[in-house]
Amino acid sequence: MKIKQVNLNFFYGYRCNYSCDGCFSGSDSVDQSLWDPDLNKLKQSIKRSSELFEITSMITLIGGEPFLYWDERILPLALELNSHFPSTRINITTNGQLLGKNLEKVLLLSEKINNFSISISKHLQGSKGTKIEKIWQKSIDDFISHPNIIKIHDDHYHVSGNINANIYFYSSDTWKPYYYRTPEGKIKPWKTNDPAGSLKHGCPGSVCSCIIDDKLYKCPTLATLPGHLSAIGQDQDSDWKKYLDYPAIDLNNIDPDAWNEFNQTYGKPTTYCDMCNNNPKFNIEWQERSYSMIFRKDLTR
Repeated sequence: MKIKQVNLNFFYGYRCNYSCDGCFSGSDSVDQSLWDPDLNKLKQSIKRSSELFEITSMITLIGGEPFLYWDERILPLALELNSHFPSTRINITTNGQLLGKNLEKVLLLSEKINNFSISISKHLQGSKGTKIEKIWQKSIDDFISHPNIIKIHDDHYHVSGNINANIYFYSSDTWKPYYYRTPEGKIKPWKTNDPAGSLKHGCPGSVCSCIIDDKLYKCPTLATLPGHLSAIGQDQDSDWKKYLDYPAIDLNNIDPDAWNEFNQTYGKPTTYCDMCNNNPKFNIEWQERSYSMIFRKDLTR
């Protein structure tokens, strides 16, 4: 019998044209493909996941920026997901900076997949009038002005001829810092010793389990942590040991006890949740994030 989950994420790669401080995927630090998951393992894990899960809301391809990976990863993974989860919405998140240049690719995807969405984050709301925000706005304008993009309301569009091909713009109340940074530039876990508080105040989605390669994790931050820390040379940092030792589920060789524990704690706090912040005062109002927080490194393209 398949296990019901609300959402499921597949992580495809770290590279991004933004470098937001505290990014859950480590894209503020990792700008190479060396630590990206294996594509064949990802495809195999999609098939295996379809045997294990019934997803009631959507499956999201997450990472860095999808338009840096579109032809090599996003398109084949989206098609693979659609073949194994034909009735589930396939969602792709983007910061939108490269959207206008890639409009035809989105339209092509809408012809191949009936039920999909593009979620566009309004990262630059706090940087109105800057050069990069103007470039973002032009990219968005070029996209939504295309005759095949139909407006539903200000933050919701769909592709002509396919009402199930949706485009959403979104922002959040707060930007949650998944770790803190020392004066020397090291990243550190919050280690709150308060899993319930961290889940309540520091977690963007308690039902967002994530697959990377062929391993299943409780959340994307835990899933991306090994590659992130390896990339910045902190994989031997004792402060991260507990979280690096997270017992990810091997989808090819499932341990029954670990599987039961995973499903019983889905959407609930576990000891590993205390990696994240538990104090609302450390969360940042979405519109108050500065340009330098979004472009911590010069990764813009």
